[in-house]
Amino acid sequence: RAARGMLRMSLCGVPGMLHGSAKFVRQLSALSFQSRRLKTATPPIAMKFQVSSPFRDPRTFLKRDSHETRAMSTVPAKVDDEERERRKIQRLIAAKEKRQKEKTTIVATVRPKAKTGTRAVVEMRKTGYVPAIFQDSKGNSELLSVLSKSVRRWTTEARAVSTVFQLHVDDRPPVPVIIRELQAHYVHFEEPMHVTLLKYEQGQSYVIEIPVSLVNQDKSPGLRVGGALNLNMRSIKVEIEGGTPIPERVEVDCTGLEVGSRIFLRDVQLPAGIKLADVQHYKTISLLRIAKTRASMGLV
Repeated sequence: RAARGMLRMSLCGVPGMLHGSAKFVRQLSALSFQSRRLKTATPPIAMKFQVSSPFRDPRTFLKRDSHETRAMSTVPAKVDDEERERRKIQRLIAAKEKRQKEKTTIVATVRPKAKTGTRAVVEMRKTGYVPAIFQDSKGNSELLSVLSKSVRRWTTEARAVSTVFQLHVDDRPPVPVIIRELQAHYVHFEEPMHVTLLKYEQGQSYVIEIPVSLVNQDKSPGLRVGGALNLNMRSIKVEIEGGTPIPERVEVDCTGLEVGSRIFLRDVQLPAGIKLADVQHYKTISLLRIAKTRASMGLV
């Protein structure tokens, strides 16, 4: 009865609502007959029409409500809060791993030698690719066209040269590589211009530059009394064996440093499989120093 009443009101008050659909009229008649037979309340579809816009096709609501009803029937009635929180954490972890995988993936295609001129490179950049060179430890090189958006996010990050990427070239299996050099535009710094990739092979030694990070600065007595922290090097060159995981940063602990204290580069603790590069001044240079200030001497 309610469904027929809604149909009568629609035909009289809002004639454009049904768009002359005879099929929809039959559907409403079937719903009203079923509700009268089962002696139940008005179906949810009829309640949806009371608040729906007269300018929207009600058949879309019928289709959507049927999907929602089917989905609600498959969801458990009661879900424990701990189970819901566990599922939420799993989704967040999976999304983070997916973003990290996409972030460390470089997509490229083989570039023919005919497209090596200035005009060909300019046309290539207009299509969303940048020229690149892929090298291995034996000295072999190959010309590639790298998808620009796969390396654009790394043009302003210091750890771009200390991250292992997966290079996908056409239908070949992925190859681990590191970025040897990444050239960016001299005005638009986020736009890559050229990429040099080096194959990351096991059994080979590589010199990589890793950024320095300071920890426990609040536990330094010299900094608490007003001393100045002078960091002489923001990144250091290390020698690492191929296949070894590359750390994102080298952490330097500032615990217990007084005014005038120094930390020499040779005293920095590095992870296993990593050692300082053979640079002459690395043997004597200090990485950081707590300098004396007027505040540390009590003159302020």
